[in-house]
Amino acid sequence: MDPSSFTEEDRLFPVYCIDCRKQLPRALSAQNGGRCADCIAADQVARQLAAQQAQAMLAQQAALKQQQAGQVYYANTGMGQCPQCGSTNIFQFNTHDGGNPTATGCACCAGCFFWPLLLLAPFGFSRRTGTSRQCRYCGNRWPV
Repeated sequence: MDPSSFTEEDRLFPVYCIDCRKQLPRALSAQNGGRCADCIAADQVARQLAAQQAQAMLAQQAALKQQQAGQVYYANTGMGQCPQCGSTNIFQFNTHDGGNPTATGCACCAGCFFWPLLLLAPFGFSRRTGTSRQCRYCGNRWPV
């Protein structure tokens, strides 16, 4: 700052920048919130640099995510293609239906009176099993 811009009050009761501790004119200090023009400019440059770095990091993360999605989509497990999205990354698993719990409970209660029916219970309330496939890319399931 130019020493000629200081008033007598500034010389008697100096005001300093809160960041770099340079002496400021009282009017400028009140106007800029206690900071000198150099510190304000340095803060703006730091904010712009941080914003540029954040944008670069977001672009890098998006590119990595797209690359990983492509790897998941094109991984070939040799089980065909998903009918929904066309991916070849498929896995196969066994499914089973637990049956009807109400019917099983009724059969147990009725078994006290109609005990010959208990001999047929394993055939009537057995689980049904099957094989299904699921796409690891979109999550679509279908029976085989």
